[in-house]
Formats: sequence, structure tokens, C-alpha cells
Amino acid sequence: PRPRPRPRPRPPPPPPSGPQTEVGASIERVIRVGSSTLPNLRLPRVRLCKMLAVSPETTYFKQHYRRLAVKIHPDKCSDPRATLATQLLNSSYDAANSRN
Repeated sequence: PRPRPRPRPRPPPPPPSGPQTEVGASIERVIRVGSSTLPNLRLPRVRLCKMLAVSPETTYFKQHYRRLAVKIHPDKCSDPRATLATQLLNSSYDAANSRN
């Protein structure tokens, strides 16, 4: 009798996407905070802190901003909401750092 052929190995499952991933949760947070009209989020620094998920007393805004910006950038992330999240994050960062 002929030996049975070995079964082919199954391909690995696709990586998870959506809000259940870390990147998806970050995008969700940026969009939620950036689209919010709550009075306490009208201050640019407070809004940026909420987007970055850091304390308002931190002095490392630029480092946290860059790390999140790379994580949610449309070139690095395949989430369709990445473009909107990047735009909201950039405008919030610019508003918080304006000298006006």
C-alpha cells in the first residue's frame, strides 16, 4: 500500500484588526477625543493629553506624540480610520504648541 500524503499545514490566522487591537484602540481614542465637544476638552493641551493618554503634568509631549503618530500613521497602519486619526492628532498637537 502507498503511504498517505501528509496534510498541508494550515496558514496562520490573519492578524486581528479593529478596536480590539492596541492600534485600533489608539485610533478609536484619538477620533473620540478629537471629535468631542465637551467643555473641558476645549483647551488644546487637555485635548492633546487625552489623545496621548498621558497626564497633563508630563513634560514629554513630543515623545508621546511622535510615538503615537508613527503607530497610527496611514502608511504604517491599514485601518481605514488612520487618516482621520492622524489629521486630528496633528491639528491637536499644532494647537497645543501654538504660541498665540
